[in-house]
Amino acid sequence: MPALPAYVTLQPGEGLRAIIAQDRQVQLLTDGILTSVGLMLAMMLKTALDGGLQRELSGLGSGMLTTFVFLAGPLVIQRIFGARPAYALTTHRLILAEDDVIELRQIRRIRVWLTSVSLQTETRRVSLQHLPNAPAVARLIRDTLTR
Repeated sequence: MPALPAYVTLQPGEGLRAIIAQDRQVQLLTDGILTSVGLMLAMMLKTALDGGLQRELSGLGSGMLTTFVFLAGPLVIQRIFGARPAYALTTHRLILAEDDVIELRQIRRIRVWLTSVSLQTETRRVSLQHLPNAPAVARLIRDTLTR
């Protein structure tokens, strides 16, 4: 089990069930797919614009790509090397961050996506993202709810 995050403090009578860590490789794969789709859409838009203006097809030029690299590069680097929060599941709560906690009794619906688990309470929706085994995490949360 990964180390307990510093912001997690257990209340009296509460036990730790699991530390749910995000996976860097899952995030990189998701970001790569979204980036590829975005670049394909940009190429299609540029081609459609060239066709609509009846000029020679030029595609994305080096100036446009350089601008994209300088604008989006720092954001991409921050996303790749930034800290990923680890979620802590206890017998009574799901601790998302230092100031963000969900009481398990408040959870009304759990939905599993490919690499994420979406939790619905009466007031908000929370998504645990970039999980290597999202169905197992959802099953663990469901099992903890029934205890």
